[in-house]
Amino acid sequence: MATIPTDFLFRFRFSCRRWEKASPGATIPETLDASFRVPLWSQIARSNFWDARTNESSETVGDAVKSESLFDFRLGWSQRGLVFTTVVSGKRNQPYWTHSSLNEADSVRFCVDTRDLRDSHRGNRFCHKFAFYPFIGESEEVARPLAQWLPINRAREIPTCVDVDSFVMRSERRSDGYAFSVFIPASSLNGFDPESFDRLGMHYTVADSEYGMFTLQHGAPLPYEDDPSLWSSFVMLGAARDP
Repeated sequence: MATIPTDFLFRFRFSCRRWEKASPGATIPETLDASFRVPLWSQIARSNFWDARTNESSETVGDAVKSESLFDFRLGWSQRGLVFTTVVSGKRNQPYWTHSSLNEADSVRFCVDTRDLRDSHRGNRFCHKFAFYPFIGESEEVARPLAQWLPINRAREIPTCVDVDSFVMRSERRSDGYAFSVFIPASSLNGFDPESFDRLGMHYTVADSEYGMFTLQHGAPLPYEDDPSLWSSFVMLGAARDP
């Protein structure tokens, strides 16, 4: 009999702070300040994840995870859309990939339900799934960020008006990793209406070529990217309450 993951027994609700920048389409901050940070609950709770990938003791690596020395994810909202930033540190190799090797590339998978309905295991028109790649190109010199819209398996409906070309992205190489920022305009988030609905369902996964998978809460073997009922709730602070 399969063991139920411990985090499956809990449902989490996080706060999503308002991002007040006047012109989000012009420049994206390298990182939002620390008040926008979203915790990595799944990996803090699963020390076995690290035992399989390092030669360090679980106690040593656990301390590294808790101090967020390897990975940082931050999320903000405004009437104009959503912005998130990631910073990955402690890497030995600089990431860049070609279009033919996307399955192996460092990436961020971002899932959002603009209504946080949780009434079905199948996606609806308010559910979106995206893949972001900080560096894609034939060489390190020409590598650029790439965004993709992805279909949700077994979805009952698909969102409309998704235009990944309207996303504003910035990636920056660092000596031990990278920083990556994305602004997703409201026009590409079907159902995004903070004045009427102040909650989002959301899940993210960061795939790292050296450290493996980081997830917000649930991970394998659960269908965490294709079942919106498994996504965590985010309350947009400062938005109107549901009627």
